[in-house]
Amino acid sequence: FTASGTFCQQLESVLRQAVEAAARAGASPDGIVKCDVVLRDIAQEEHVIETYRRLVSKNMPAFRIAHEAGLESGVEVGVELTGVTLDSGLLAERFCPDEKGIPVSVRAGDLVYTSNFLPDTKGSFEFEAGQVMEKTVKALEAAGASAANAVKNFAMLVDIDKFSDFNTVYAMTFTPSGDPPARSLIGADSLNGFQVSLESIAYLGNRRKSVSVGALSGKMPFCSAMIAGDFLFVSGQIGILNMDGTYNIELEPQTEHMYRVIEAVVNAADCDMKNCLKYDGFAIKPEYQDIMRTKFAAAFPENGCAGAEFVVSFLANAAILVEMDMVVAVEEER
Repeated sequence: FTASGTFCQQLESVLRQAVEAAARAGASPDGIVKCDVVLRDIAQEEHVIETYRRLVSKNMPAFRIAHEAGLESGVEVGVELTGVTLDSGLLAERFCPDEKGIPVSVRAGDLVYTSNFLPDTKGSFEFEAGQVMEKTVKALEAAGASAANAVKNFAMLVDIDKFSDFNTVYAMTFTPSGDPPARSLIGADSLNGFQVSLESIAYLGNRRKSVSVGALSGKMPFCSAMIAGDFLFVSGQIGILNMDGTYNIELEPQTEHMYRVIEAVVNAADCDMKNCLKYDGFAIKPEYQDIMRTKFAAAFPENGCAGAEFVVSFLANAAILVEMDMVVAVEEER
């Protein structure tokens, strides 16, 4: 959700909109398990937390607060909430809250959501990446999970040239054996002076299956998508590379092909795009967001899922203009 006005007006408006939307879906403020915030000015982080505690709940969810100077003109803050409904019977269990009340992780049923972690100490990229891996694993363990239970991770970098270095450190934590989780990775303008951040979603049940589609299958430390209970977590998908080896350099064909790739991944998981629950789109320019929305509606006209678009500093390489990840409902096993 976004709004207009001063920063304070925008923040209060988007929080109220998000909470009202959650209530219409049957979730209470105490059932919120994750809050994702994007800010033009990261100095407003403390105000975000104070306002959340005042307007929403003192029972804080796992948090991600990211800085992005490239927001659309006039937009100072955007908010996205994830929660559990009252009729699900699930309770949000919060683990190891810090002095601000933010837990390192929240568990609801078989799913565990961690907060987004920055390093504690500056150093080489490998040193900082190792710290966020360790903090993420400890947060999972606090909720009774482990790195082996991870089904979807989300990382941010401030330097596109560190993509391969990140994969090397990341693989040692999340792919020592078995199938790697799904993943999205984006560029951020800044991370409070650090180089990398990481968060995770883990699943503690038995209905888990990875899906790999395309030329990069098995070559990267993440799968195309991961089934975890009732949900399919789709990795960030791009549309730059065609099956015949040619490239989509222009925005519209790249976006159109991205949606074809997403549909192929969802179909490979024996799921259906009509059951899409939520998508997050990432674009390197604000004006690309309208194209993403328009092309999404054209590609999936019957889909009414929740969605959000974010402006990012970069994606995995300079030629990638847009990317999208997704959560899809998995139909009951027959």
